Amino acid sequence: MKTEIIFLFVVVLFGCKGTDKNKLDVDYIYIPSDKITTLEKIDFDEPLFIDSCSFIPLETISESVIGEIKQIKIYDNKIYIFDVKTRSIKVFNIEGRYLCDIGKQGQGDKEYISINSFFINTDENKVCIVDPLKKCVHEYGLNGDYIRNVKPKVWGFHFPLNLVYSDKFLYCAFSLSYNNDKVYTKMSSEDYSVIEEWSTYPLKLNTQMSVVFLDNPFSIVNTEMHYTSLFSDTIYKYGEDEKKPYLVIETGKPNVPFNFVDGKSYEYEPVEALAEISSFEKYSPGFSLLLETDRFVFTKFDLNKDFYVIDKKTEKAYHVITPPYQLDIMSSKCINGNDLIKVFDQEEISNYLQYVETEGVKYPKQIQNVISNYDLNEGNPVILIYHIKK
Repeated sequence: MKTEIIFLFVVVLFGCKGTDKNKLDVDYIYIPSDKITTLEKIDFDEPLFIDSCSFIPLETISESVIGEIKQIKIYDNKIYIFDVKTRSIKVFNIEGRYLCDIGKQGQGDKEYISINSFFINTDENKVCIVDPLKKCVHEYGLNGDYIRNVKPKVWGFHFPLNLVYSDKFLYCAFSLSYNNDKVYTKMSSEDYSVIEEWSTYPLKLNTQMSVVFLDNPFSIVNTEMHYTSLFSDTIYKYGEDEKKPYLVIETGKPNVPFNFVDGKSYEYEPVEALAEISSFEKYSPGFSLLLETDRFVFTKFDLNKDFYVIDKKTEKAYHVITPPYQLDIMSSKCINGNDLIKVFDQEEISNYLQYVETEGVKYPKQIQNVISNYDLNEGNPVILIYHIKK
């Protein structure tokens, strides 16, 4: 079947927040359901999307032991990792050799007490650590040298999901929390003041907690931010004056109404509300993940393992039903240019080894070489880089 995506100036029905859909003239990528090729199964290095893969075993020595990776970023041929268990930012070279830690935990002026996220200012070559207990951002050089700490006048870093620096600004996505119901924020990279907030969660909390509904909900391509909206089948592009649709995948179902939970028994129970909403098959589940490179858009609907891939160059779209076991590209932690970065940790490697043994499948050669001598008890994670086609 010939597949194509319609790039055109059209009239479309859509809702920014899952509300009643309005007719608007917009320029965007529209993917009709009958123009999507279904792929029942793909290889972990699927040649339709992936040029090649690299496996980087991280060196395991006493100074470099990693408990659990919350964030990972690759910049200037170095791998920066936020280990939530040791509360540290560890740096490895691109071959996986441990280099140093960024900063030090403590009570001193040049030390952080806590970390809930970090980002890299690529214009000024700074690693910036968000410290919620001190309510400040600590800035260090790429090799760990202390630069300064900045206390914003108003603390805006409430349970960040993702922080990305681009073109002098910091773009943030946040979990739903008692203190914050906005999904996205744009901040100054100088004093970390909030410039704009948008996209309100259609769910509510009245207790001191946070709830994560989105994985990696936005990407920045050529300084333009594209983002998902909870319970919506539209991906949007950010603009200071207007938020416009960027990509729509036709589902044949309406979005969840924005006020759906109002007055219901689970109005302030977001986890229960999400389960209830997901049980209504008449609604589109909405996107929860967006990974975009120069050529491809990878996205998936909330609570589903299957995903969609849009090739912007060839104007083709694919619906992948069954991702590769433990080597699912959609479980990538972040994007680095045209590379998707996945963490292959002890548990995943152990599960994969059992899968190979019980199912009788063969190792791909690249994986066999990496894990043949892997220490399942003490080994650090392996970083898997998908080099996406350009």
